[in-house]
Amino acid sequence: MEARLVMLCSEAKIDRGLGFSLDVKLTEEELRLFRNLIEKQWLMVSRQACPEYIEEFYLKGMKNYHQLSHLLDHSVTWPKTVRILSKKAVDEIREMPFCRKLEDIFGPFLISDEENIGWEEIYWRLVRPNQLGDVGPLHADAWFWALGHGVTPKNMRRVKVWIAVYCEPGLNGLRVVPNSHKKEWRYHGETRNGFVKPQIDEKEEELAIQLVHTNPGDVIVFNDRLLHGGALNQGHFTRVSAEFTMFVKKD
Repeated sequence: MEARLVMLCSEAKIDRGLGFSLDVKLTEEELRLFRNLIEKQWLMVSRQACPEYIEEFYLKGMKNYHQLSHLLDHSVTWPKTVRILSKKAVDEIREMPFCRKLEDIFGPFLISDEENIGWEEIYWRLVRPNQLGDVGPLHADAWFWALGHGVTPKNMRRVKVWIAVYCEPGLNGLRVVPNSHKKEWRYHGETRNGFVKPQIDEKEEELAIQLVHTNPGDVIVFNDRLLHGGALNQGHFTRVSAEFTMFVKKD
């Protein structure tokens, strides 16, 4: 009974509460597996970009990527398409207990394939210390869909999942504007790198932005109308996060 109340409370937080929930968390083993899957892909792409320095990438590891990023062209090397996990990796993640917890809360769910790669899309991000260009502006994910990026199946709605893989609480992570999913906000679409992206038309300094304090393994589940964005990394290591969009049945 208590577990069921937690599940109902989580969904209420996302829809009728602040717009996000921290009720789901990876176990230590799940976090280890997540890191291994992402780091394996990171090393594969790094090897292709600068094979002569790959030994340094192995030795330093992903959380120290900022010490190595000068060895390659960061903006060219890491488009979203190379940061989407393989189908095999996604299949492994789908078997993790935290996915079952999400199903306990929302029921059976699909994961979007926004880039039309042919399987459910889970991707990761790199945010180096003190690199403002590594994070985007505040936005609501719903705006991407409104601008034509992806199709939501009939009788389903979208819920976003963000996972802290490597992070330092209070120094980096995800910024949110609590309760912002309950209002309409001004934005417009801008074409960048051949892709139409939303640009908010509100002054950020006038918004009640909060940094969500997350430890590695914490999972933020949030309404896709919630204003959010990556925070400037003020820590000592590269922040790594993973994310995906769930399609869940409408009530």
